Amino acid sequence: MPISGKPRIALTAAITMAALVSTAGPAAAAASLTIDETAGVFGWPDGILRVTGTATCAAPGGAATVSMTALQVVPHMASAAGSTTITCAAQAVPWAVTFGSPGTYCGIKPTPDYCFAGGSVATAIGKLLKAGVQEASALKVVHT
Repeated sequence: MPISGKPRIALTAAITMAALVSTAGPAAAAASLTIDETAGVFGWPDGILRVTGTATCAAPGGAATVSMTALQVVPHMASAAGSTTITCAAQAVPWAVTFGSPGTYCGIKPTPDYCFAGGSVATAIGKLLKAGVQEASALKVVHT
């Protein structure tokens, strides 16, 4: 007995969707952003903070930006923002963002808010942006 009417339309739609799904190919890779647990503070009394990690774009090729913000509360308030550009590849790409500049003096009181302290912790917040679109984000408490 042939199928007709609404059941036939529903069956045709189901077969068409199954064909589209099976020929669509693999799903795009998931983008990711990691922040290493340990950050470096160097150049004391300069108070320069260096945060590192890896980034994986949803698709290889082209440039992407890792945008970072860091905040330290103890032993004094410090905050900064910075970014770096990476080239997207099929595997995770290492990145590093340095907050502060050599020659900045931090040995005064009160300590300037751009001076990070070693032996403390800071919160690092990051975004991975490709063509202005956020692909991934991360938040990590890092040891300095």
